Amino acid sequence: MRRLLLIMFLGLMGLLIQSTLIRGLFPHIVVPNLLMVMCVFLAFYETSVAGACTAFVLGLLLDMCGGIVLGPWAGSFVLVFGAVAFVSQRIFVESPVAIMVTTFVCSIVANIVYSSLAYQVSRSEFSSPEIIALEAVLNALLCPLLFALLRKLLKRRDRQGGGKRYHFART
Repeated sequence: MRRLLLIMFLGLMGLLIQSTLIRGLFPHIVVPNLLMVMCVFLAFYETSVAGACTAFVLGLLLDMCGGIVLGPWAGSFVLVFGAVAFVSQRIFVESPVAIMVTTFVCSIVANIVYSSLAYQVSRSEFSSPEIIALEAVLNALLCPLLFALLRKLLKRRDRQGGGKRYHFART
């Protein structure tokens, strides 16, 4: 439970970084979606109901930042979480290429789902394919770095056999 609360706190920090710091310094560039990368990370390493709820809350955080309507990002994050969690046992997570491709595809799917859901409420809220593709590339390029950082921050001790071993357990 403590790890999931830490992930939510890190999600809030990621949201602040992507929405204030990066957009404030560079207002005309496409910003990577750090919360999407965290959602993919959760789907690989926290395949549980609590992980799905955390992905939903991360999506709600992004929805609240957008200010249009609550739900489109939360729905797309849960969809991505479910899809990746379903195939996560078959993907070699330690391969940077595998997580980059997975994050790229998930970013495109999540943006399409978000755009179609948000379009139902606000007809002007449809992202162009170029922006969706550029954001997906940025997310894919950042995901190995973010995965390594999240693994390091979320390590926990395992005291089996009397020795101290550090690992990130898949549950």
